Amino acid sequence: MIEFFSIENIMATIFGYELSYIEASAILVGILSAYYSVRNSIWTWYYCIIQGLLFFALFYQVQLYASVIIQLFFFGVALYAIWYWKRKDERVLIKRLDGYLLAQGIFIVMLAMAIFGHLNSVSHQLFPYLFPVPANYPYADTFIMSLNIIGVMLLSQRYLEAFACFMLANIVAIIVCILVGITFTAILYGVLFMIAAAGLINWIRLYVLQRARTS
Repeated sequence: MIEFFSIENIMATIFGYELSYIEASAILVGILSAYYSVRNSIWTWYYCIIQGLLFFALFYQVQLYASVIIQLFFFGVALYAIWYWKRKDERVLIKRLDGYLLAQGIFIVMLAMAIFGHLNSVSHQLFPYLFPVPANYPYADTFIMSLNIIGVMLLSQRYLEAFACFMLANIVAIIVCILVGITFTAILYGVLFMIAAAGLINWIRLYVLQRARTS
């Protein structure tokens, strides 16, 4: 069972690229989670929990430590979102961010870049037993982490701007994954970018219909 989580456990070699079972599984579950988010379905959060466990193992082995930590956050948010989306006393509507909340989000991303990016860059010195190897691209990794955290929080509350956060995070993640050598995960992020774009378009459509019904 432990072998399954190792990136050395190769499922197939595709055009010279060695695809591990853990990477293939994480990619499949990640696509399912994104698909159900576009469908505005609660199933996105069940797949998010599984995806978090798989990517936790994958990113740890390629020294993307900020992306490792974010999986724990995703797990907690997914549990909250399942409860929130199941509420019977409230029809949870799609919402838009106002200017104040948008400014807050930008500030949080920049602050996280400064603080956690630095901590990520010295994580192997602060916690050598947990992170024996220096982090790869710590500031870019932290930027991805920050945007995904905000995106997941917004999605849990059904703010349609969540998809814009995911789109930007996925662009940076594609570059980082190529640089660290997990090419198929980079392809996943390309697919997730397109799914997020489709999700943004679909949620805007639903938001317009929702406003028409309530006006």
